[in-house]
Amino acid sequence: MRALLVEREAILERAPCSSAIGRQRDRSQLQRVIETANRAITRLNHEAPTYRQHRRLLDLNRELEDLAQAHDDRG
Repeated sequence: MRALLVEREAILERAPCSSAIGRQRDRSQLQRVIETANRAITRLNHEAPTYRQHRRLLDLNRELEDLAQAHDDRG
């Protein structure tokens, strides 16, 4: 799970420098990371002995909006 979140951060960090092709790559990679993370979170939530240990699923639409914003933040 932590590795997936690190990968997510790396995608968002490189986003301002991405070309048009890079933007498409970033979007598909971010979607893959979020879907994989959500499967891991779902598995964790099913295995967790209490609700206190449950984690929220990541919102794919929100993550893609954040990516679009990062793409627009060219420095």
